[in-house]
Amino acid sequence: MLSRSFRSALYLTILLTTAIVGIAKADNGKSQEREIAEAKEAFRGSVDSAKKQLQERLDAKLAFAQRRGELELTETVSKELEAFKTKGILPTTVPADGYVTTLQRALGQLEVAYDQVIRSYVREGLLDDARFLKEEFAAFKASSVNHPEYANAVFSVVSGASKPQELKNGAKAFLDRTYTWGDIPKDFPCRQFAPIRGEGQDPIVIQVKSPGIVYIALNNEHPQRVAAFLRNFDWKPTEAKMSHSARGKTPVYVFQRVYETGEHIIPRVNFSGPTLLLP
Repeated sequence: MLSRSFRSALYLTILLTTAIVGIAKADNGKSQEREIAEAKEAFRGSVDSAKKQLQERLDAKLAFAQRRGELELTETVSKELEAFKTKGILPTTVPADGYVTTLQRALGQLEVAYDQVIRSYVREGLLDDARFLKEEFAAFKASSVNHPEYANAVFSVVSGASKPQELKNGAKAFLDRTYTWGDIPKDFPCRQFAPIRGEGQDPIVIQVKSPGIVYIALNNEHPQRVAAFLRNFDWKPTEAKMSHSARGKTPVYVFQRVYETGEHIIPRVNFSGPTLLLP
């Protein structure tokens, strides 16, 4: 039978061990909180620096336009500078790729820091804390602030397509065919389209009044020709897609690119496009 003094010593040892473990966990928790705080600060520092550099390029462009006495360019740069400062909308009059790349890299580094702390919490059995951090970063990553975009271009159709019409399921897709649009989701980025003639050859000519994103719809008929067109004219894929009723149902995909102020030619590629889309 254990003596009273031994039981007391054993009990005291258990209490001390528990206290030490608790202190260690508390210190570790504070260390993990510091890791997240430092990662957030590094993220803000990188993004703020890149933002400052882009604003300085816009300031320099504005000064250049003013020295040259170019009213239209001065007004465009002024609007883009204000839109970037207040809404984070990317400018077109100076390169914005560096800012976007820095933002994406900083976001990736922040995600690594969060992931390390989340894994640490899981190993310690702190599942609620791990879930909280996971949800916190997911919400932060999905924020529109971390996914800057260009403004939509303001333009008019000069030739090659008819005047804009409402884009909706069941609408006639071509000027000279009875095929209709379908599978247009509610969150589709465009609400109008400029109809063209099926199998036409005339390119679409547009006059861009305010620079920004232009959208087109195009199916994958003649894949090599489509791929060359997208590559040569720098059209980028979006997640949006729909269909038209040729051959029962033909998938149609949406692409985008940024156009500056001025007149631009969009060549024909295949039977169904490209079809010019408008917000």
